[in-house]
Amino acid sequence: KEAGPLLERAGKAGVRDVLVHAQRAWIASHQRDFGAVADALDHLGEANAQLAGRYRNFAGKPLQVSFKGNGCSSELPIVTEGTVTFVDIEIGGEEVRALVETSAEIGHGQLESLSLGTATVTGIPVDVFPHEVLEQMTGGVGAAPQAVLGARLLELFQVSFDAPAGKLALVNPVAK
Repeated sequence: KEAGPLLERAGKAGVRDVLVHAQRAWIASHQRDFGAVADALDHLGEANAQLAGRYRNFAGKPLQVSFKGNGCSSELPIVTEGTVTFVDIEIGGEEVRALVETSAEIGHGQLESLSLGTATVTGIPVDVFPHEVLEQMTGGVGAAPQAVLGARLLELFQVSFDAPAGKLALVNPVAK
């Protein structure tokens, strides 16, 4: 909330408009305000028109998390191969192997839903990578994943890894 007035002041103080709007886009993306991301990208020029259009399509389809029953947590078995961690998830009713990679950013597409054990996340912005890129992300360790669970998705939960027990626990941070 404080960033808006500071960016306004920065613009009036002579900071280039493109820098101010790039920051507005970044802030809006982390607030999951996809309409505001699109508006900020529009100010960055024609080269960003396609990306702005994608974010505009996300508006009205909020990123949400729900748990089966009255639950507020989900545990998923993990497999660690070398320094790489994998977990099986469900996308569109199909089980896929996912790489847990917290430096991966997401955006540019949107999944209707993703199941993580008893947790379901809807309206998820995603990137689509070629198979070769997913193989490279693991450093050649184990079978290539079909998805990547990145920081932007995992930040929706309180996350704990229990490598000796082979579990990934995802807890709803707002549950009482």
